[in-house]
Amino acid sequence: MPNFLAADYLSLNYYFSNTNWMAVFDNYTSCSDVYRKFCAKIYEGLALFVPFRFPRDSVTKLPPQLQALTSQKQRLFRTLPNPMSNPLYRKVCSDIDGHMRKYLANRERHLAGKHSMKFLYAYLHHKMKANRRLPTLIDQSGTKFFKDADKANALGAQLASVYTPAYMNSSPITSESAPLRQGCNYVYFHPSEIRKLLNSLKPSLTETFDGIPQIVYKKCASSLSTPLAHVFNISMLLGEVPDLWKEALVTAIPKTSGTNLLNNFRPISLLPTPAKIMERVIREKLIWWLNKLQVVPGEQHGFVAGASTTTNLVDTVFDWTIARNLGDSVDVVYIDLSKAFDKVCHIKLVEKLQRLGISGNLLSWLASYLQGRKMTVRVGHQFSTKFPCSSGVPQGGVLSPLLFLIYTIDLPSTVCTSPHVKIRMYADDLKIYGIYSKDNANHVRAALRASLVRVAQWARDWDIQINFNKTLVLHIGDTEGAQYAIDGVPLKQCKSTKDLGIIVDSNLNFSEHINYIISKSYSSLFLLLRCTHTKDVNILKRLYKSFVLPHLEYASQVWNPFKMNHISKIEKTQRHKNWRF
Repeated sequence: MPNFLAADYLSLNYYFSNTNWMAVFDNYTSCSDVYRKFCAKIYEGLALFVPFRFPRDSVTKLPPQLQALTSQKQRLFRTLPNPMSNPLYRKVCSDIDGHMRKYLANRERHLAGKHSMKFLYAYLHHKMKANRRLPTLIDQSGTKFFKDADKANALGAQLASVYTPAYMNSSPITSESAPLRQGCNYVYFHPSEIRKLLNSLKPSLTETFDGIPQIVYKKCASSLSTPLAHVFNISMLLGEVPDLWKEALVTAIPKTSGTNLLNNFRPISLLPTPAKIMERVIREKLIWWLNKLQVVPGEQHGFVAGASTTTNLVDTVFDWTIARNLGDSVDVVYIDLSKAFDKVCHIKLVEKLQRLGISGNLLSWLASYLQGRKMTVRVGHQFSTKFPCSSGVPQGGVLSPLLFLIYTIDLPSTVCTSPHVKIRMYADDLKIYGIYSKDNANHVRAALRASLVRVAQWARDWDIQINFNKTLVLHIGDTEGAQYAIDGVPLKQCKSTKDLGIIVDSNLNFSEHINYIISKSYSSLFLLLRCTHTKDVNILKRLYKSFVLPHLEYASQVWNPFKMNHISKIEKTQRHKNWRF
């Protein structure tokens, strides 16, 4: 297999710099043909300057002293009639344990001494995580899949079943508003801009469908920026996306640990590096255009500069706290949009782009980017057959978050029916709440119900499904909560729920959340202490701040404790690290 770390990148850059790329691209028939010619030239260079290596045993070689002790232990175990009761055997085992601890501590210190802590973090992540191999998978009918090839095909079929079939994609929604006359219709790609983006890449060795890892583009940024810019400009001029860019290599990631059901996985797409570079340039152009139009709703905190889950929660809890201080009550409806990213209708998304003034070559390119996509699921070293992606945006694509934001850009203005009813969004996480006093309770609850009707209608219009099993109602206040329904389906009432990683309860005291993060912190701390052997205080402090402290600090602006018992619990958790110091 190619050893890209040992490649002669100086000669490779010279080879690409002296290539007549205009002659390479001459007489192209399509954008896909241009990219195939580009890849063919890259393959020629890689064949000349990238050496091959044979896979070696990944078992770490122990120091000679440890090897000798291990051999002595094995010899004693074979020769002694009752080795466990023999003092010599027990002493050898004790010596192995002591030397192994010293060896591992020295190894951790060596990794921490490198120019980046990422090597130590990767080493500990590998030790702290359970076996990363997928377990036996089970589908809804109870069929089990044991082999990697069967798992890959089963996951591919399950993930593809979520998409809306092409023949079911409904026609565009007719809108009263006309498209903008002034539009965003073209993006030009300059070699200097491409070179800057290539230099910012991580030197990843992961290969995509084109077989060219990211490290090649980073190391050859100066020589490949001009031909890549030419490929991008041809793609934009023709309004086409190369077929190879539409083929995603998918890794299935479990949503929750501890389950082996097929419907518990979500896809993460691995796309070719040139596709991601072109998407980054187009994304910046689209963001500039949306900011110019000032159409991104303030209620949306996902994929927006300066916004985050924390700002979403701070705005929400601030409203609720003010209401409680005034003696008002709050009814919150958490709406779960089922598989929202995978249900995006391509035809309707293109229509929304057009309504926002995106036209010409750029609109044609985006339409080509969405349509005709395929995915192949990889499990271990096995690959599934290709499955069509007839709807949705690729999870893992650079443009996908922004396209989903555009798809839901009209939801806040559609839903809000009263100044007493507000909506907060983070990507596809949606909550609607009404604040009311005893005097206007009936009016606000009626407005909240009207908003739920509009949400249901919006979901039907835009081919998004509501998951009623995960849609919940939380009542905050002294009055009795009301009953709510969507499309005639009564919504479940709850006393507490997790809101963007924070457990919110009906009393807004966050006791349950504080107990939860303390438990998570202890678990991470004990696992960290079990997996590390170093006694270096500086290393342990950095590991504590990386693996344990984030559990205690996430969105602390929202739940910042004021009760002494909560403060003492959190402080006790942080003092626990002194056990090893």
